[in-house]
Amino acid sequence: MKNQLYQLNQSQKFNHKNTKMRKRTDYTRFKALLTKAVFLVILFVFLALVYGAGTAKNVPMKKIEKAMTSSKYTQGMQVQTPRELARYMKLSSTDFEGFYYARSTENLAVDEVLVIKAKSRAQLNELKDAVEARVDQQTKNYQGYAPKQVAKLKNFKLLTKGKYLFYCVADKPDKISEVLTDVI
Repeated sequence: MKNQLYQLNQSQKFNHKNTKMRKRTDYTRFKALLTKAVFLVILFVFLALVYGAGTAKNVPMKKIEKAMTSSKYTQGMQVQTPRELARYMKLSSTDFEGFYYARSTENLAVDEVLVIKAKSRAQLNELKDAVEARVDQQTKNYQGYAPKQVAKLKNFKLLTKGKYLFYCVADKPDKISEVLTDVI
């Protein structure tokens, strides 16, 4: 009888240990599941922010032009026609939904601002290539005799947001880009 009680006591202890082990295992699984869930939420938020950073509102070019021309940072520039866009940037205005192009009124200045609303995001690489070709050509043109202008060219600003491309050579290109990002 004592032996049976001893065996019964041992099996109860064993079951009690199993229950504790089961509780620990359940807690560990819960912790692992909770960690995965938190990680997935953080990943989702990160991806939403990354994707959201590249999007822009669909703003009419007239509104962008109005904001740009009223900015104090573009006061010494004159808005250019589609013909000048083709002449200086080697781009046809009919290939895009719209554009704003302004250049300095001074002959020896390289200051210019270009905003293009592309028909699709696929066009943006082509536009970037055209801008880089323009900067390279201007740098070659001014290399020998206008070091201040070359310094401006080396600090040009090029960014894309949504279907918009922004290019600027100026004393304060960041201030001019803020004008655009505030609108779009």
